[in-house]
Amino acid sequence: MKDKKGFTLIELLAVIVILSVILAIAGTAVINSINNSKEKTRFLAASDIVNIAQAYMIKEGIDEITVEELVDAGYLESDVTNPLTGENISNSSDLTLQGIIKDNNATKQDDYELKKCTNTISGTELEYDCYQFDGYYYVFLEGLAEDIMNGDSCLVEGTKIKTIDGYKNIEDIRYDDLLATWSYDLGKIVYEYPIWIEKEDVSDYYQKTTFSDGTVLKTVGFHGVYSYDLNKFVSVDDKDNFKVGTNVAMVDNGDLKKITVTDIEIIEERVKFYHVESTRYYNIISNNIITTDGYVELTNLYDFNSNITWSGNEEILKDKNNLYSYNELNMVPYYLYKGLRMKEAKHLVNNNVITKEELINILNSTMLNETETLQPIMKNGSRYWMVTLETDKMNDKNKGKYLKKEGSTYVLPKDDDVKYWYNSSDNTYYKPGSKVKVYHGMHFTKIEK
Repeated sequence: MKDKKGFTLIELLAVIVILSVILAIAGTAVINSINNSKEKTRFLAASDIVNIAQAYMIKEGIDEITVEELVDAGYLESDVTNPLTGENISNSSDLTLQGIIKDNNATKQDDYELKKCTNTISGTELEYDCYQFDGYYYVFLEGLAEDIMNGDSCLVEGTKIKTIDGYKNIEDIRYDDLLATWSYDLGKIVYEYPIWIEKEDVSDYYQKTTFSDGTVLKTVGFHGVYSYDLNKFVSVDDKDNFKVGTNVAMVDNGDLKKITVTDIEIIEERVKFYHVESTRYYNIISNNIITTDGYVELTNLYDFNSNITWSGNEEILKDKNNLYSYNELNMVPYYLYKGLRMKEAKHLVNNNVITKEELINILNSTMLNETETLQPIMKNGSRYWMVTLETDKMNDKNKGKYLKKEGSTYVLPKDDDVKYWYNSSDNTYYKPGSKVKVYHGMHFTKIEK
């Protein structure tokens, strides 16, 4: 019987090579299949959240929201999948880094792969991952600040805010602090209490602006400063109107001073940021610079004279068609309606500067958003506000005695040397003995006989 011949070494090697190729092809196919499945799962999870967010965003009239805010609002159940990790939402700690942006230019993608989206902030174009749906982006803000989502107008921790008692860090400002503000009625510093304070938030970058006298202003998102070049307030993220060479207004020993932007940098550093609105004028003195809300359209309600006082506003206010009644803005608490002169915003709407819907969207995303707002002083379910006179000997220990319940009546004291008590929060001169309704914080200065 003839002996059977075995495989040669070359034949064995050939078999091994063929098997390796087959296994490699099969393995790659399996891995690709798994990866494709993961991509599809992530995309579908994002799609589910976008569908839920769409209903909430339409209801609230907002264009951006983080996933965390949807969870807090009770719109997302704990078993919803986190598109970033594949875990349940309830086990996630990264929800502020994911969110939904409404954009009519967005169209649903025909695959499951992450795309690259861009957003221009402070003149710098930032890139992040996203999925695209009809009218919406689902974005992953890994390494970027939440203010992309929230449109924040804020000052960085440590910014010095001028008060009646000197300077105080912005993070320490509360509703009982008497702020130095620039009066657009009188053209000088007056003192106002805050009408709205934003809660602390964090960002992974900020804009550092340096001025000709060495002053530095650190901002997150958009924020308003007064431009002498345009005779109006401009936002620090407006690269066309705020740039090296722009002349802005500073307050130096009570007088206006012009300083010039010499450098603008975007600094990648994790910082805390804050925002404060003063009653009536919206502005505060930050590192001695007159700053205001980033929604400069509202601050530029009227034209300004060269000394930053209003021009022509009295004629505009005589026409009742330029004013909202409270019934037209009754979604706004009355103290904000009064203290922020919300009725006058109709002048902007009438002149097509902003629509009423845009105005309401701004309010919903800021002052009416309880998750963003540091609430005013509360006692037994009622708001209390500081009411003080120039002659009061107020200090940190006795501030409580000057708190008055919202809706109560304050009687101005009679004084033989006082002709009027001037209330800058409504630009009104009151006779001694007058009764004034308390809607928000108020500070009265005396006009002598």
